[in-house]
Amino acid sequence: DPAAGLDGIRGNIDDDQEEPSDEQTQVEQPKVKPSKGSRELKSLGIVPKSTVSRMVKELQTTPGWTPYDHIKQNVDALEEDPQQLVIYSAITSDPGEPTTFEEAFNGPQRHHWRPAILKEIQNFLRKGVWKKTNKAMVLNVLKKHLITTKWVFKKKVEQDKTIRYKARVVSRGFLQIPGVDYTESFAPVASDTGIKVVIGIYLYYEFNYQTENWVLETFDVEDLFLNAKPSCPTYIAWPKGIRELGILSEEEINNSCAELTAAMYGNIDSPLQWMRTFSFFLKNKLKMVQSATDPCIFYKQREGRVVLMLVLYVDDTLCAGRKEEVEWAMQTIEKEMKLERLGKLKKDLGIWYKWKRDKLGNQYLEAHMPKMVEEITTKFFEATGKQAKEYETPGAPGKTLRKNEGPTVEIDAYRSIVGKIMYYATKLSPDASNTARELASHLSNPGMEHW
Repeated sequence: DPAAGLDGIRGNIDDDQEEPSDEQTQVEQPKVKPSKGSRELKSLGIVPKSTVSRMVKELQTTPGWTPYDHIKQNVDALEEDPQQLVIYSAITSDPGEPTTFEEAFNGPQRHHWRPAILKEIQNFLRKGVWKKTNKAMVLNVLKKHLITTKWVFKKKVEQDKTIRYKARVVSRGFLQIPGVDYTESFAPVASDTGIKVVIGIYLYYEFNYQTENWVLETFDVEDLFLNAKPSCPTYIAWPKGIRELGILSEEEINNSCAELTAAMYGNIDSPLQWMRTFSFFLKNKLKMVQSATDPCIFYKQREGRVVLMLVLYVDDTLCAGRKEEVEWAMQTIEKEMKLERLGKLKKDLGIWYKWKRDKLGNQYLEAHMPKMVEEITTKFFEATGKQAKEYETPGAPGKTLRKNEGPTVEIDAYRSIVGKIMYYATKLSPDASNTARELASHLSNPGMEHW
C-alpha cells in the first residue's frame, strides 16, 4: 500500500523544525580564505558576489547549521566586517520561491515547505489517485510511456499580509501524445463580461428586493482535478518526495509506476474533464440550467424568477442568490467535494472588492487591482527613473500620439507596460481603453513622448 508509512512522517517534519538549544554543540562554520582580489575589495567595503554566494552555500549545507548560529557567532563583527554584514543580509533575507524539489526540501525554509509537500502527497494517496502498477508491464505489455512530474512552489500573500506556502506536484503534460493520452483539451472559463453581469444582477436584487436576502459569496473547490477522471489511461513516474518521506523504497520506485485514477494538474485534458464533471453535477444534482451565452454560468429559477447563479472559473466559483439557496447549494456540493468557503466577495481573479454604502444607505462595490497598478508603476520607474503620477482621467482628451522620429526607448519594457495597461483596461477600467489603444499603436518604435 503506497499510503503505508504516512504515520510518523509529520513527527519527523516537526522534529526537523526544532532550533538547536544553547546546550547543543555548535557546528564550526566553514572558513573560506579570500583571494588577494577579495581582500582588496574588502578593504574598500566591497564584497564580491561570488565570494558571498560560495560562503552562504557552504554555511547552509553544513549539517545542523542554522542562520541563528551565524548571527550569534558573528554579531560583534557585523559593524566592522563588511563581508560578515553582506553574508548576514544574504542568509536572513527571503530566499524567494524554490525552483526545485531539493531546494524546497533541504533549503533554509524547509520547515515551511516540507509540511506543504506532505499535504500535497497525502491528498493523492488518501484519494487513491496513484494506483501502484508494475512498470515492466506498462512499458512492455501495454506499450505505454510514463509521464514525469514536477514540483511547483508558490508563496501566496493574503490580505492580512500573512504568507501561505503552497506546494503542488504537476505532470509534464507536454509529454502527452494526442490521441493516445487524451482526445480533446479545450475547456471554457467565465468571461469578464459574464462575471460583471452576475455581480450586477446581485446588486439589482439587493437594492430592489431586500426582503429576499440575496448574498454574493465565493468558494474554492480544493484539489478540483482529483474529482474528475482522465479521458484515457495515463501512467506517471513516481514524483520526488515519495522516497524522501519514506512512503516507498528505492526498489519499489524503480520497479513500479503510478496509474492515474483521476485527473491531475498538468495533464492537458484535466481542465476539460473537470468542467464536464462539475457541469454534470450542477445540472443533475442541483437542477441548474447552463447559460447558452456563457457555458460557465449556471442559474436556477423558481416561479419564473432567478434565485441562484454560479460562475465557474476553473476552481474559483462565484455564487449569488437567495441566502437559503446559496447555503443549500454549498451543502450539496460539500457532500461530493471538499470546499473552502471564502465568504462574502472580497477578491476574485486578481480584483479586490470593497463593500461601501452611499449617503442614502445603498450598498455598492468598489473594485481595485492594487497589485497590477504597483507592477505598472514599478516597471515605469525602473525604465525611466521617474515616479508615475495619478490623474483623474486616464489620458489627455483629444491628444493623439505622433510617430517617433527620435531614438527608440527600451522597447521590451514599453511593451510590457502597455500590455499590463491593456489588461487593466479590459478587466476593470474601460475608460482607459483609448489610452491603451494609442500606446499600443507605437509598439514597434516607441519614443520618449510615448513614455
